[in-house]
Amino acid sequence: DFRAAERAFRNVAYLRRILTSSAQSRLVIQTFRPRNRLLLWALRGDYESFFASEVRRRRELGYPPYRRLLLFERGLTKSSWDADKFLQVIEHEGAEILGPYAGRRGKTRILVKLRRDLNPGDLINARTLLRSGWQAEVDPTEIL
Repeated sequence: DFRAAERAFRNVAYLRRILTSSAQSRLVIQTFRPRNRLLLWALRGDYESFFASEVRRRRELGYPPYRRLLLFERGLTKSSWDADKFLQVIEHEGAEILGPYAGRRGKTRILVKLRRDLNPGDLINARTLLRSGWQAEVDPTEIL
């Protein structure tokens, strides 16, 4: 999940902040990589370094805010559209397609990284999406 580093930083920084208010408190973190930059930045409260690194990583990998995400998901119900047929329909210049892959609860997922100048409707219209048996989520909060 591309937001994992952000969540980890937020959680460690929060713990550091609430525990440093008490002179007798102590934060112990067990880690395989004690010199991890994210961990060190969070413990120091170095938001600027974390932000600069995270923005650079997201730009390089094509994640928000530099691209939009579109998550397609099909549940366990029967659909006449398998993943291969659906992929043919949503194929579009400016769209990087990742998947299909197995999501939670046995669902099939396809993640699309979309150029900022494209709209989700450029890939597939609502009527076709409805007929396909797939569901779409624009800018999902969770992609796994």
